[in-house]
Amino acid sequence: MLGAADVALNPMASGSGTNLKMLEYCAAGLPVISTPHGARGLSLRHREHLHVAELSEFVEAIEAARCGAGAGECRARVERARAWVEERYAWRRIAADLADVLRAAFEVAPVTGAR
Repeated sequence: MLGAADVALNPMASGSGTNLKMLEYCAAGLPVISTPHGARGLSLRHREHLHVAELSEFVEAIEAARCGAGAGECRARVERARAWVEERYAWRRIAADLADVLRAAFEVAPVTGAR
């Protein structure tokens, strides 16, 4: 369904935890607008990956984020956000990191001084 959207919005003003929808939005290749609260827990940066705005600024941010007049910079921001998500949160990356943790956890130290 995200393919039908022009812009992804995350107007969070309260709540806890990381907004996983932000990862979905970026992976879908959408321009993202979020409040500072909505972007917490992720290292996405304003103007590099998304547009961070207070709720009172959302109308202007939506108009600016539709990749119209400033399409070049908007597209570049969307591509940086997508690459960021793929680099950190793609299933292949998560699986590789988990495999490393499991290998380290189950490594058995060599036995020395056998009897």
